[in-house]
Amino acid sequence: MASGRVDLILSPVPADVVYLTANGLGDDKHDLHAIGAGARVVLRHGSLRHTVTVQFREDGESFANYLELNARLAGRLRLRDSRRYRFDYNERTKVLSVAPSPVSSARASAMSSARLNPNTVHIGYELSSVLGMPERRRMPVQLRIGQRTAKFAVFTPSNLLDRTIRFAPAALRSLKLTAGTPLALSYNQNTQTLTIAWATEKPAPAADKGTGDA
Repeated sequence: MASGRVDLILSPVPADVVYLTANGLGDDKHDLHAIGAGARVVLRHGSLRHTVTVQFREDGESFANYLELNARLAGRLRLRDSRRYRFDYNERTKVLSVAPSPVSSARASAMSSARLNPNTVHIGYELSSVLGMPERRRMPVQLRIGQRTAKFAVFTPSNLLDRTIRFAPAALRSLKLTAGTPLALSYNQNTQTLTIAWATEKPAPAADKGTGDA
């Protein structure tokens, strides 16, 4: 069975065609190319089904796999834009099953930036892509570290290869972090929560199907 984690993107493509793009820079690979370009498959989300043609694209500047589909088809299957899903393909039945996979993890080191205000967190483009964070200007996020929680606005610069997480000096002190500390990060798309732990602790799982929503 071929499988992979894929971000869903609404796009003005034909209603019965989906385009699957493999990341060119990221580590999260998939083997869904086994489906074969032009194959007719049943796309299934829970009890909802629709027959589509699968086509493939390549993106050398992407850190995440993504699937483009028409907004009407997404609505019919109750799939949500800019959400991460797990895809499993059964070659015998030609069914491509979709299930929410909202939790993603990554490693980074805490850094300080005096140019940030205390309520803003800088999350580099590469890091935000790996974590499955939507590309929305000043997206709100709840940051959790131990028993402490705080709300921040996310700033993501345009530098493609930026994998840093930066805070204002006052925010670092408030979170009891020091610059250079290696961190284990986990982002939940459902709750918009970024959980931070020291990297010496056991990292959060890359995916948690049990927390998915439809």
